[in-house]
Amino acid sequence: MKKKQSTIVDVAKTAGVSTKTVSRVVNRESGVRDETIKRVNSAIDELHYRPNVFARSLAGGRTRIIGLIYDNPNPIYISHIMDGVLNYCYQMEYAVIIHPCNLRDKDLLSVMQQLVKKTRLTGIILTPPLSDSKELLNMLSQTDIPSVLISPGREESRSDAVITNDYEATKEMIRFIIAKGHQKIALIKGHPEHLALNKRTQGYIDAMSEAKLEIKDEYMIQGYNSYESGLECGRELMKLKVKPTAVFAANDEMASGVMKVILDSGYEVPKDFSIAGFDDTPVTQMLNPPLSTVKQPLEKMGELAAKKLIAELEGLDFFENHKPKSSLIIRESIAER
Repeated sequence: MKKKQSTIVDVAKTAGVSTKTVSRVVNRESGVRDETIKRVNSAIDELHYRPNVFARSLAGGRTRIIGLIYDNPNPIYISHIMDGVLNYCYQMEYAVIIHPCNLRDKDLLSVMQQLVKKTRLTGIILTPPLSDSKELLNMLSQTDIPSVLISPGREESRSDAVITNDYEATKEMIRFIIAKGHQKIALIKGHPEHLALNKRTQGYIDAMSEAKLEIKDEYMIQGYNSYESGLECGRELMKLKVKPTAVFAANDEMASGVMKVILDSGYEVPKDFSIAGFDDTPVTQMLNPPLSTVKQPLEKMGELAAKKLIAELEGLDFFENHKPKSSLIIRESIAER
């Protein structure tokens, strides 16, 4: 038989106080004696009581509900961001509403306005490309709801953002590939609406320029972050008369698609083509050969976004580095040329 979940009444009886006093302790209201707070917290721990966040929100007038708003065709990216946000919010007793939005939806602003109104959000976390929507950011700036942006392509000096080192990490990966003897390196570009991914394109361009290597237009193919777009880009590469010897894709999903096309075309990786991606999603180790990539700390990024937002809501200082570092993960998909 399933064990009955403890209630506020159970806590009150165990602590020898009223339910009102338990509520005041849970909501961190002033005017409660230290000894009483200790008794209530001891009862909460003993009974494994979890306060109802939504009930607390209604009672306190200010909600403890954070909205995680996303629009990203890569479900693996979003799932890791979600894990970081959810885990920290759970620790801090905040509820999270996860809501998809389409950046190209002509009703985006009204959808967001309705969401904010109906759910009484106390704070918002935006993932790319929504974190670069001037219209959306302008709308939110006119409310009293604080927001934190993940990987915005603009305004890197913003204190309300978790910034990633996409440019530096891409540059480091391209330099590594060049050091392996490759000179003909293709780029599968990220979704054009994700401005942070433009930094990966620039990292590729600058690393190639520093090495005085030719950057061919036909070697820079537009992708859209999905596995399917990687397949299409791979087919474009296979049509080239002079093919590259290495391919860097702006994310792992597209790199996976390119690798499949290369292998299906009768070539070998890394003997004929070296390949690298970005993000270090689980798919990288399922491929044969395993994919070299840039490990982006996605869960940490989500956690940092939640920490920054809750610190602002609670009036706390936030000192943790808001620019988590990515790192190279070199596997069998890259070889000497």
